[in-house]
Amino acid sequence: MGPGRPAAVLPRWELALYLLVSLGFHFYSFFRVYRDSREYEELLDEEFGLEPGSLLPGLKKDPTDFEWSFWMEWGRRRLGWLLLGHAALSQVSTLLAKQHRPWVLTAYGVWACWRALDTPGLALALLHVAVCLGIAQLRSPLLSWLCALLLLCSLRLDTAVDGKGGWPDGPQSERDLLRFSLTVRCLFCTAASLERGLCGAPLPWVLAYLFYYPTFHNGPVLSFPRFCAQMRCPQPLSPGARLALLVAGLGRLLCWWALAELLAQLMYTHALCASPTLLGTVSAWTLGGLALAQVHFFYVKYLVLFGVPALLMRLDGLVPPPQPRCVSTMFSFSGMWRYFDVGLHEFLIRAIAGADTMNPLLLEAVFPIIGQDREKWREEGTQRGGEKDRYLQTCVTTAHEASPLQVGSRGLEPGSLRRSLSFVLCSLNQVCYRPALHYSRSNFTTTRNSSIEMPRTLWVQGIDGDYSLSSPES
Repeated sequence: MGPGRPAAVLPRWELALYLLVSLGFHFYSFFRVYRDSREYEELLDEEFGLEPGSLLPGLKKDPTDFEWSFWMEWGRRRLGWLLLGHAALSQVSTLLAKQHRPWVLTAYGVWACWRALDTPGLALALLHVAVCLGIAQLRSPLLSWLCALLLLCSLRLDTAVDGKGGWPDGPQSERDLLRFSLTVRCLFCTAASLERGLCGAPLPWVLAYLFYYPTFHNGPVLSFPRFCAQMRCPQPLSPGARLALLVAGLGRLLCWWALAELLAQLMYTHALCASPTLLGTVSAWTLGGLALAQVHFFYVKYLVLFGVPALLMRLDGLVPPPQPRCVSTMFSFSGMWRYFDVGLHEFLIRAIAGADTMNPLLLEAVFPIIGQDREKWREEGTQRGGEKDRYLQTCVTTAHEASPLQVGSRGLEPGSLRRSLSFVLCSLNQVCYRPALHYSRSNFTTTRNSSIEMPRTLWVQGIDGDYSLSSPES
């Protein structure tokens, strides 16, 4: 298809045929997983301890998805009531003291953090905030990133978290909640540190952003300048519009929650995937259905986990990031990064592309995992110009070429199919996917119709050794 020509549109009958084939593949794969789940139910119950189902009596539920079980348990115990209190206080403060609403919500966020994490957890959260904001005064993006990485590394030390959190003998779930909350706060602190100069916000607005409770424990990520602007001028909503928004949002959340519970009761996806013995006995159709069911459960799960804070943000007059896009409509890893967690993707583009003093080594470490949205990066580089920006663009382009999709589409040397499959599977599990990109300044060339420099040869370190990809011109 030449430049300037419109894209060809397939006939309706052909689109309908593809849709029917796709739906048939989905339903048959799910049926095979359901059938094998019923067949091996007793073995899975003995190994993992299936729980009684909450929607369909007589069917047990797969409890082995830690994230879903963890947040549902904490939602029933404490977090759900704290979020409900935030919604009620926000509406009352909007009616009685609209100008002071950001500070009222900030005070409530600090109090809710104390109720959820206890005094030691709140103290640790305030310590992380103080350290990040202190480093931010140096106005060095590199130091801000290094500070965030060090704080994240400290959370992996069990003794440190136990000692800082004050629960050396407490339940494991409380320590996990502390880790999750501090991890998300570290991300928000990094965003506030890197973006504070963009909007000139004083310290109270930074604290309002960091202790906004709907996004405190699990996100989603909201831009700091956008948060300040929308808090100052929230979207006007009449009482009738707020009620309609609340009813529609609660209805969608209830449907998504029910669908997730049904998936956990009808298909023991995570339990089957955690049993190597059973994985060796099921058919290839079931294996494909397990992969399909796992990513769809992940999608529905985050419709609930991101949908709750998104509803509260809309009631507060804010515009949350778009909800995750259905995984069946995406065909690339870059699409997953762009459209599943949109807030995180926009933060990475904004924070890393906007950092003029960023260390190139940090760019090489971060770019291969951020979605390969090359056009936005090129726009950022065009606005600033310069040799460093051309290097930035080169990193983006080569990161795109190193993505698993490009590895599969461009072809590898003979006999490397097993290595490429292992590469993709490990990247799906977020383990071992650490491409090592090696550049040589003398090995750069310029592509046709573009001023972007690219290396002639890109080496990606695989699991079984190094294999090379051909140059973009070949």
